[in-house]
Amino acid sequence: MRSLPTILLACSLALPLVGCGQGDDPPAGDVPPLGEAGALGDVEPGEDFRVKFETSAGDFVVEVHPEWAPRGAARFRELVEEGFYDGNRFFRVVPGFVVQWGLNGDPVVNRSWRMDNIPDDPQVESNDFGYVTFAHAGPGTRTTQLFVNLADNGPSLDPQGFPPFGKVVEGMEVVEKINAEYGQRPDQAAITNQGNAYLNSRFPNLDYVEKATIVPMPAAEELPEPGGTEPEPADPDTESEPAGETPAEPESPEAEPAEVETKKPETEESIEPKGDEEPPVESSSDDVPAETETETDPNS
Repeated sequence: MRSLPTILLACSLALPLVGCGQGDDPPAGDVPPLGEAGALGDVEPGEDFRVKFETSAGDFVVEVHPEWAPRGAARFRELVEEGFYDGNRFFRVVPGFVVQWGLNGDPVVNRSWRMDNIPDDPQVESNDFGYVTFAHAGPGTRTTQLFVNLADNGPSLDPQGFPPFGKVVEGMEVVEKINAEYGQRPDQAAITNQGNAYLNSRFPNLDYVEKATIVPMPAAEELPEPGGTEPEPADPDTESEPAGETPAEPESPEAEPAEVETKKPETEESIEPKGDEEPPVESSSDDVPAETETETDPNS
């Protein structure tokens, strides 16, 4: 966990780019190469890993592929291991677009991360249905906020530099039923400065993360040993004779198991954001209401 001196130091600095998400669309910008120095330095892709999110709506599992976005994957693992996401509210839920979270319920914890931006990763994967990505306010501004795509949002989000680092591999039906009654009304600046006290008083029915933990990757399926499970060869003299009663053919189509479509159809409506929906951004500190800001400007 971060030490108290680190937290106090962060609280004394000028405000970084986080806030209410009501500004202009973030510029796409140039993606810096992986070798460029940044908050995480030079990051080599590690092993794939999984994170289980236990939530008030049910559980879902994210499988992380660091080769997709090494810096994003490393920051995500760091936040999970520190328990940052425990207690987070899903503060922005737009059906057919995204579910967004990643602001802590404790304002002090939020402020300790506000300037800890990470450099960009290349856009390797697309923002397809179920893929998980960091929100940002433009190049080099990713911090803690995440979103899950509820549609194939690649055409609108990929050109703006939103590189996914993982995808939901279990419980996507849980993600899709996270409470959407408040849409994108909760104000990010108020969450940053007041935490869950603000959300509980204004938006009491928000679903939330109970706990996020790293869980083991599933073991590779073991192949049977040669000859270990092979059936005995039939006797040529009796091969044509049925061994016991032959099962009857199903009498009706109901007996046939139906194929289940697990991914939303790619329709024009589900692919593109509707109306005035904005991308999952963290906007500038200019949006922070003055009455909720308690930090001291060192230059004043």
